[in-house]
Amino acid sequence: MCDAGEVQLLQSEVLRHEAQRESLASELLQLTEQVLQLQQQQEEHLQLKQQHQDIAQKYNALLQMYGEKVEEVDELRLDLADVKEMYKAQINQLMQQ
Repeated sequence: MCDAGEVQLLQSEVLRHEAQRESLASELLQLTEQVLQLQQQQEEHLQLKQQHQDIAQKYNALLQMYGEKVEEVDELRLDLADVKEMYKAQINQLMQQ
């Protein structure tokens, strides 16, 4: 049989193991919460990345349309300048007659 010293030693080991188990269970709970939090952050990151890509596509499309409108305005200004010159030339021609 076991003497009192051995029993006391075994009881202290049991207590130490129980404390260690509780500590590990607590750590496991914290790590599980961290994993869940990181998974949620990853999902949010993916959503934001997709939104960024969508906005970038829209921005590029708008930038291209803006460039086309700028070209159109420049062409219209040149056309207007040409019309003004022709109008002036016609007025000068009429004045000389």
